[in-house]
Parts: sequence; C-alpha cells; structure tokens
Amino acid sequence: MLGIVIVSYNTSQLTLACLRSVACAQADQALRVVLVDNGSDALQQQALREGVAGHTLRELEHVQAQTNTGFAAASNRAIEILLDDARIRRILMLNNDAELVDGGLSALLAHADECPDADMIGAGMYRFDAPDEVDSLGIAMYASALGSNRKERGDRLLGPTGGLALYSRKMLEVLRARHGMIFDERFFCYAEDTDVALRARLLGFDTAFLDQCVALHHGQASSGGGFSDFVLYHGIRNSIWTMVKNFPLPWLIGLSPLIVALHCAIVLRHGLGGRFRLVWRLYRDACKGLPAMWRSRQVIQRTRVLSLRGFGRLLTPRFYDRAYLRQAWRELWGGRRNV
Repeated sequence: MLGIVIVSYNTSQLTLACLRSVACAQADQALRVVLVDNGSDALQQQALREGVAGHTLRELEHVQAQTNTGFAAASNRAIEILLDDARIRRILMLNNDAELVDGGLSALLAHADECPDADMIGAGMYRFDAPDEVDSLGIAMYASALGSNRKERGDRLLGPTGGLALYSRKMLEVLRARHGMIFDERFFCYAEDTDVALRARLLGFDTAFLDQCVALHHGQASSGGGFSDFVLYHGIRNSIWTMVKNFPLPWLIGLSPLIVALHCAIVLRHGLGGRFRLVWRLYRDACKGLPAMWRSRQVIQRTRVLSLRGFGRLLTPRFYDRAYLRQAWRELWGGRRNV
C-alpha cells in the first residue's frame, strides 16, 4: 500500500482539488491518505471538513491541528500515522496546491519498481498556469552550499522536492532511528526537504528521477507566493542550518569563499531592496540556532557512511541557479528592487 501525506493551511479549495486528483489516480492502487489541516481559520476548516466528508477516496484520514505547527511538524505527524500501518511500503509527499496529472501516479510507482535501489524518487512538477514550464525537477545543491529547485536537467539531483517526493519506508525509519527525526521541526518550513535529502544521502541512500510531468503546481499558495518576507526568512535561515548540519568539515572549509560570497550578495540584494531589518533578523536567528544545529551535526556526521568524494558528487559545480542570479543582477543594477 502507498501512503500519501498532504498538509493544508488556509487553502481548502486547492487542497480539495489536490484530493480529487489523487482520487482520480487511485484506480486499482491501494492508497491511504493522511491529510493534516495545520491550524487553518474557522471558515477554511469548515470548508475542508465539508469537502472531505463527500470524498470518494477509500482510506482518507483528516487530522485537525489546533495551531499552525509548520510543514515539517505536520508532515512528521502524518508520516508517523502511516508508519504505524504495516501495509505501507512507500510514502508520497504531495503539496496541497499540486494536482496529479492523468497517469502520473502510476508512472511514478512503476519507475520506483524499476529502481529498487533508490529510496527517494522524484519526478517533474510543472507550473499549473503554464504546464509547459518547469516548476521543479527535484533539488539541486550548488557550490555555494545553497539548495534550490532544480530547473535544468544538467544539474545534479540531490533528491526530490518535498512537494512531490516518494520515500521508502526503510529510509524514513532509518532517518528517525539514526538522527532522532525525519523532518527537522525546528525549520518550520522551507529547506526541510533539502535537509532530509542530504541526511539520507549521507547515510548511503540513493535517489532516482522520473523525467516526465507527474503533477502541476500552483506554488507557495500557503506562504503568500513570490519571494516574500516569510519565504526569505525561512529559506535562508534554514539553508544555513542545513549546511551546518550536513556538510562535512573539509567541504565547508573548501567552499567557504563561495559561501561567504553568496551571503554577502544576499545581504546586498535584499538590504538595498528595503529589507535590511528582515535580513538582520534572519541572520541573527540563524546564529542563535547554530549551537543546536551543531549538536545535530555531531550525530549526523558520526553516522555518515558517504565518502568525502561521494559527497562532492552530490554538488552541482556552479555557484548557484542561473535564473536566480540573472534576476538578482537585474534588480541590483537595473533599478528593479525586490520590495
């Protein structure tokens, strides 16, 4: 049986559309879906309850959280429910603002069967409003130690994005046993999927990718869309924590010039863009969290089986994503500030 995790926050209509796409994909596939509503407001909760009550999925569990605990904690809650079910062999993480395309789920599961040594399977997510445009081809980790949505097939695949990730039961159980966690709940949201992919690769787990569109994605529906203050704060803070936890020391030292250059550029770009206070807060809070991340690092590095050379093969050699760099350059020198 396949388990599916969906987390919803104040986006009930998108969540119900996602569930409809899962129901259409179910066919003869045995599915158990756990939907966590993460402390949505009363009207959104009511709309979701009413929509779920009339659903056709054979096994759908609706969990209502009283507060917004963050994507990481809500996902862990759903994963634990599914891992308690001995029938579940794989778990699919699916963003609530994504919809499976016809035949997408079957293709993904068939690809997983063809890649028995891969415990993380990703696939193409394309934009809902422009189905020919890539939204994410998984996660790429760049030489500046910052992960991002993989947009180019030539970039090395670190692992699947949390919005469309097929994980094996074995991998999730080993992560929990070795590191004391699956998703790191201190992250709240953003980069927690990069952290999981890195920790899994350090433990020797492999990944694979189905190079076809499996889902269409609205994108950042719960966080306001775009590169908002919320996205900037959690994305950069959590990326620093991910790097500190997971990068072997020789790689941290060797990449330090690029890492420093990247964060200087972030301060310059967003400071000049009118968000200096936010930038100050995110780096302050990132530093406050470093002692706890260092303690986690000690456990992660002690259990690492991946060689230093193998770790290098996870990294895309470029400084960072080309499209992002072009946008940042236009904003800095073209007078188009991101405010």
